[in-house]
Amino acid sequence: MLYEFDRELRLLILEAIERFEVVLRTQWAFQLAVKFGPFGYHQNFEIYKNADHHWENIIHLWKEWKRSWGEDPVLKNFQEKYQESLPPVWLACEVMSFGTLSRWFSNLGDDEVSKAIAASFGLPHSYLKGATRHLVAVRNYAAHHARVWDRVFSVNTLPELREKPLELRKSLEPNLHSQKIYRTLTLLMYLMPRLVPDSNWGAELKKLLSQQTHLQRMGFPDDYQSRPVWQP
Repeated sequence: MLYEFDRELRLLILEAIERFEVVLRTQWAFQLAVKFGPFGYHQNFEIYKNADHHWENIIHLWKEWKRSWGEDPVLKNFQEKYQESLPPVWLACEVMSFGTLSRWFSNLGDDEVSKAIAASFGLPHSYLKGATRHLVAVRNYAAHHARVWDRVFSVNTLPELREKPLELRKSLEPNLHSQKIYRTLTLLMYLMPRLVPDSNWGAELKKLLSQQTHLQRMGFPDDYQSRPVWQP
């Protein structure tokens, strides 16, 4: 029963993180292109917090681009037609892994662009960067069939929310176990109505959880259903 529960939970988690990832890719590419043009995302070192990390990200992206363009006709057309070492930002976001995207976003030091990206999620940009790193880790566990329902996330833990939105902050009390899946699911419960307004994802998750008696091992507080994010 626990195995089947974990499998269904992983599928729901993957669905939500997929939605999150698509919006993040789109906003990252769009906001950078609007402000810095097609190639400014890798040419403008001054918009990143750490130049050494930016160099590492460029090298990593170049390897992903080199590995990908020969198998995709759209990418291949660009490579054969233009003499650029790296693609424009709207193609770069197509070849980046979720983890690579997270590293580029985390290193972004231009607050105007970071805030514009974060506005799509209704979150502070500093929190969103840490949350993205956490969701990359959770996604990797779920995608590789690793147990998640009672896992302790000791690396890339979801950061503490110190600012608005108040609705999410009240649902993520700091005295809760910061390394359990409850906090992840609460974040996804907050995000999904904003990413997919007509989704029934939250209802499906609540139905799955209602069948379980092990919620405390997942970090759920006894009163979780009365917390803002979890209310109907």
